Formats: sequence, structure tokens, C-alpha cells
Amino acid sequence: MRVFLRQMPVALIHAPNADAWELIEQVRRGLPYKEVTQLGKVLGIDDEELARLASISPRTLARRREARRLNSLESERILRLVHIVRLTRDFFRGETTAVRDWLFDENAALHGQAPIEVATTEVGAREVENLLGRLAHGVPV
Repeated sequence: MRVFLRQMPVALIHAPNADAWELIEQVRRGLPYKEVTQLGKVLGIDDEELARLASISPRTLARRREARRLNSLESERILRLVHIVRLTRDFFRGETTAVRDWLFDENAALHGQAPIEVATTEVGAREVENLLGRLAHGVPV
């Protein structure tokens, strides 16, 4: 579990306890590109696949890699995925394999889609969040 936490992006580790205003400013400035790479490592996917999940084009991704910073919209998209990963990690108590499996496996409660795919939109991320809440409280899904 410690390795999994050490690999977590800075925004993911601190998000639950971070000062909301500090996080808002980070997003406005744009998250460092390394957040993309670190989150990709946590999920076991490459930067390009993570960019697809965050709706960032390959050309834009290359520019962001060079600039070493995302813009605010891209930062919000990455942070949305980070939030879902954090909630999933908390639900599975940091069990890396369970987190990855649950996020990437099709889920009947999400119309047969993988939670990580559903979370590519804000509305979808809220559905995944609600599902995790129902599971945590033993509510039938």
C-alpha cells in the first residue's frame, strides 16, 4: 500500500486535506505535466491513454509535455480522474490490483461501461462517485 501511495500524484495525495483555495490556484495555474505521468503510472497506462481519458489530443499533449504544464481546463479533467482514483483507492483500502481492476472492468451498474471511462465527463464522474458511495454503505446497485 505504501508504494501505491508514494506513486500517487501530488494532487491526489493532498486533495482530501488540501486547502481548497490552494487547489483552485493550482488548477488555475495549470497542474505540472508530471501529474499526468504519475497518474498514468498509478493506473498502469501510458500518457497517451490518460490524455484520451482526459480528452486531450495527442498534439496538445505533446505541447503540454514540452511546456511542462497543463492549462486550467486540462488540469480540471485530470483532477476529476484523480478524485475518482482516490475514492476508489479509499474504498479498496489502497489495494492496487483491486483499484485498477474495478476502474477498468465493465460494470453492470454503469450500463456495462468501465468506471474510468464513465468518469471522462463530470456527470459520469458523479455517477461513479455515487456508485462507490452506495457500495460503501451496502446499498444494492
